[in-house]
This record gives sequence, C-alpha cells and structure tokens, in this order.
Amino acid sequence: MRELLDCFIKIAPSPRPKESDTRLVEPTEDKFSGFVFKIHANMDPKHRDRLAFVKIVSGTFERNKPYLHVRNQKR
Repeated sequence: MRELLDCFIKIAPSPRPKESDTRLVEPTEDKFSGFVFKIHANMDPKHRDRLAFVKIVSGTFERNKPYLHVRNQKR
C-alpha cells in the first residue's frame, strides 16, 4: 500500500495557484482556503442529508474548527 501512495506522490502534479474573485491564492499560503465544487442533497428521502465536497487550495484543514463562508459571511 505504501508503494502505491509513494507512486501517486511522484506522478501527481504539484498544487497550483487558484484564481479567486479578488486575487490569486497560492497553495503555499498558511491560511486555509478551499472551494465547494459539488453538493449532494436528499440522497435518502427519509432524511434531510447533505454532503459537500471541498477542494483545499491552501493551508491545512482542521476538523471541528469554524471556517468563514466568504459569499454568505457566515461561519
């Protein structure tokens, strides 16, 4: 398993900068940033469930830490 992961690290492209509405976000920045690229909702009709996928652009994600949703200005 470790050999497979090491191979992916060697052949995968390195992180690239991402253009935002206001500036170019570099992957080497310490501050966490990401964008939601897909949302699934109501997968089970008996539950009000939602699932969001986020691509990390810079920084490190930490569980159970509040992050700011820039467009809505909400945590």
